Amino acid sequence: MTELEKQQLEQLTPKRRRKWPIIVVTVIVIVVVVLLLLLRSCTPQQEQMTLERELAAELGLLPGMTEAEIQDRLNRTVADSMMNVSINPTPVFPSGTEAGNLRIENIPGNSCSFTVTLVRSDTGETILTTGVIDPGYFVENMALDTPLPKGEYACVAVFTAYDTETLEELGQAGTTLLLTVAS
Repeated sequence: MTELEKQQLEQLTPKRRRKWPIIVVTVIVIVVVVLLLLLRSCTPQQEQMTLERELAAELGLLPGMTEAEIQDRLNRTVADSMMNVSINPTPVFPSGTEAGNLRIENIPGNSCSFTVTLVRSDTGETILTTGVIDPGYFVENMALDTPLPKGEYACVAVFTAYDTETLEELGQAGTTLLLTVAS
């Protein structure tokens, strides 16, 4: 190699050294942008639905309804929004680890499913949680999630209502009970 060729090669080398970081950074930026675009296109987009009040709606009941029709509609509305709850108010558990006679029932007339959570009144501790119980189903016996020693325990049974199709929470109701662990 001649001296002139060596000088030309040495002059090119610093220029190439300066170009490499620029090329690497450019490639990294392009890869990141492509990955972000792919991620965005693969992620399902949730449409935001905005609700607006109907301006043409009028307050009150439709004209021409009789008193009997109005009363029938009100009775149906109350019945649809009610939930009948049924549980043994004095369940007995043979021991803290055995199933007790809770006798939880979701009557067929209910329009919602529910879960039941037993909470100790003295400590606030949750000692039992059921799965979803649909209308027309019952749970006769069930063991506690948290074993308890022998004794009597004041508890609150919290019934959480859910839409039977979507399982969207609708509300809660509660009742007290006295739970007994026999041994």
